[in-house]
Amino acid sequence: ALLERFVKQLGGGVAVVAVPFETSSDHASLAAQSVEAFEDVLSRRQDASRWPAAVRVLRVGHSLGSKLHVLNLERYGGGAPLGLLAFNNFGLAGSLSQALKFVEALGVQGLDSDLVDGLMGFASMAVSASGAEFNPSPAETRAIISERAGGAAVTAFRFTGDTLDSTEDLSGAAQVVELTGEHLTPVFIRVTSSEIAASSGIPDYLAANILDEKGAFSFGDEEALDGTVRAWVEWLVPSKKKSAGLPVPP
Repeated sequence: ALLERFVKQLGGGVAVVAVPFETSSDHASLAAQSVEAFEDVLSRRQDASRWPAAVRVLRVGHSLGSKLHVLNLERYGGGAPLGLLAFNNFGLAGSLSQALKFVEALGVQGLDSDLVDGLMGFASMAVSASGAEFNPSPAETRAIISERAGGAAVTAFRFTGDTLDSTEDLSGAAQVVELTGEHLTPVFIRVTSSEIAASSGIPDYLAANILDEKGAFSFGDEEALDGTVRAWVEWLVPSKKKSAGLPVPP
């Protein structure tokens, strides 16, 4: 929803290359694989004369995707704009604890706050005892930022209610834009009961338990999402500020 709305508000003329990746504790390898996949697509499109050789590249990432971009700063060079949305540089133990918090926030039956706190403590203790950590670790990532971020055109978009945000780790290497929302604000889903039944096979009488008053299931905050889109558009095309009637971020 975020990228579709972004392209629509820009009025077209934009090609989106979304690079999927599987989760892994080796973030350095994920970063290398991701940029190689993007460069392969870009090269093949240019070879086919579908995109100009001097195409302008804009890079954006969310959460872990933002971290992968940071790890590739040296490879990118300093020219192209880089947008980091909800930059995350938590360690493994912290990431597990926050994941449990998200489960609690979603209202999963049987998980009260005391149980979540206990699971968080156990997860942190187990990970710390095992010595397991992401590669690079949060401290190593901060060192990489210090070494490579100089001269890069980096803008960090930080949500005011985001408990997973690590923008402070960018150490002044980025311009910071504050937005209303939380870590999952870029995610917005709305599906009707018929769409749920057609795609999942869930009977209508069961689907009814998760439907709103309009007969649809929705997740996320559409207004906050539109505010994020507006911030991205204004970042890329300042002349579009306060146009199109979308919420203007603070």
